[in-house]
Amino acid sequence: MNQYAECPKCGKHTVVQRTESVFQCLSCDFKKDFDAPAKKPQGITPLGFFAFLFLLFTLLSMLGVRPSKAPVPASSIQNPSVSQQVQ
Repeated sequence: MNQYAECPKCGKHTVVQRTESVFQCLSCDFKKDFDAPAKKPQGITPLGFFAFLFLLFTLLSMLGVRPSKAPVPASSIQNPSVSQQVQ
């Protein structure tokens, strides 16, 4: 009877138990430590991205910042007939 487990990487029956929680393949570089904490995914999640956009737009609206293509208020437009009369 074979005392070695099958390696998930190379498929050979050469995985041995090095310590209580560490298993290693003798044929390839596979090594698994079951006591090691699981790796968390790197990068931003879609939920985090949309939460960031929501907070950004909320902050900008609270500050009164308008997008660059917002209509110009009528009070800031000069009347060409008035400016010609002044000259």
